Amino acid sequence: GAVAIAEALQGNAVLTSLDVGGNSLTEEAALGIVRVERQRNKLTSLGLASCGIGPTGAAEVAEYVSGSGVLKNLDVRRNEISGDAAQQLATAVLASPSLELFGSVPLKDLRENTLDKLDLRQKGLSRCGKSVGVPEALVLAKLVEGSVVLATLNLRFNTIGDEGAAAIGKALEVNAVMITLDISDNDIGDEGAKALASALRVNAVLAKLNLDGHELDLPKLRGTDPVASLDLSCKRLGPASAIVIASLIAGNAVMTTLNLGVNYIRAEGAAAIAQALRGNGVLTSLNLLSNCIRDEGVAAIAEALQGN
Repeated sequence: GAVAIAEALQGNAVLTSLDVGGNSLTEEAALGIVRVERQRNKLTSLGLASCGIGPTGAAEVAEYVSGSGVLKNLDVRRNEISGDAAQQLATAVLASPSLELFGSVPLKDLRENTLDKLDLRQKGLSRCGKSVGVPEALVLAKLVEGSVVLATLNLRFNTIGDEGAAAIGKALEVNAVMITLDISDNDIGDEGAKALASALRVNAVLAKLNLDGHELDLPKLRGTDPVASLDLSCKRLGPASAIVIASLIAGNAVMTTLNLGVNYIRAEGAAAIAQALRGNGVLTSLNLLSNCIRDEGVAAIAEALQGN
């Protein structure tokens, strides 16, 4: 089917919009269309979602984007694009003079600073959902860097992973307007959480961050909205949230009691909390009841207590 479409495109001078996403195409079949269109250069909209495109295919798509002066809408969601290939594609998208929409990312609106809120939550399991993966996250992060109006961003239930989280963290280091960020349920591991924690050490504007389904109150954790006691028990917090919490409470000079009981911070989260205890001379009560921290987590806490 895709081969026939590619052949038909060669002799067609009027078709400007084509979506072949979600048809179980092979990467080679999808690239056949891309190769024809590189010569034809007529499409303003091309949909290649769920077409099995990997790193090699992503490089070809990036070359196509770089050479097209008419493409306004490109959809490559739900493919296998990450690492250098994702970065190459993101760079091409950001440099394109014509692209206005990349997957669900509204390039034109973000560049023109017309949005103060952006909701890109994935809703349900439909193929038509707003799924944001690594390439989209890299593009979005770069646009967030320069935004002067975007105050709220919701990316819940997507697949940005550690790569996307790290890119957004880097953007937060220079962004001075975003107040609320939800990137929960995005397969973010320790590395992504550490990148975000590092960004929050220099970003004092972001006030609400959701990594695991519960919105963290960052001013209270930082101590800029001083509270002596904070109860975060039974919030389904995981290691990612614990890593961010640990980074912020390390410099908190007012909080004496922190309750993290009945969560899922595990050994990784406990190790981060332990590191925070080494630099915090104020916290006198810490509840880590039922957190699956196991022997490694207990050992990290015990070691930290020796110098606390």
